[in-house]
Amino acid sequence: MFDTLFEPFRIGRVEIPNRLVMSSMVVGYAGIRGEVTDQLISYYEVRARSGVGLIVTEAAYVSSDGRLASYELGIYDDDLIPGLARLVDVVRSYGTRISAQLVHGGIQARVQQPVGPSAISRKYFPPLKTPKELSTEEVEGLVEVFVRAALRAKQAGFDLVELHGTHGYLITQFLSPLTNRRTDKYGVDRTLFVVEVIQRVKERC
Repeated sequence: MFDTLFEPFRIGRVEIPNRLVMSSMVVGYAGIRGEVTDQLISYYEVRARSGVGLIVTEAAYVSSDGRLASYELGIYDDDLIPGLARLVDVVRSYGTRISAQLVHGGIQARVQQPVGPSAISRKYFPPLKTPKELSTEEVEGLVEVFVRAALRAKQAGFDLVELHGTHGYLITQFLSPLTNRRTDKYGVDRTLFVVEVIQRVKERC
């Protein structure tokens, strides 16, 4: 196994210089609007300089109503692209590839009115506040929100994007029968939301 640790490999069309991958973890170094800061760049620069082949950024929220924490990285607005591009340039200057992790907190978002697949009871899931159930049209709009975030990542120069589909966040909420009790197409097929996001990202990016 260790014989190949420092050999390159490919993810799709992207070649990664070695098999050392830094996974995503939120560190709280972004600005209050989710903007890239010098502290955040310095944090990732140290990791890139160490020789890791791929860095997956901390979860970057794709919409202002999907934010998980204060000082979390954002990718929900075109104004954030220059800062993200600066981060990419620093990381890639060491030969390291970089992926943006895209997330929406759904019913776990720390916002005034969280949204989700269903307005579920606290008995099954303890959201900060009772979520508003998304309409079919709003779910379709959220697919486009993920797509636009992926396009921003591409414009900023990221090599890859990763969809955050764990920890009970929005994508997971659509997949789980505990949090998705819808009767429309996104409830009949609980995989449909994430499938549409993947398909549309591939088409547009």
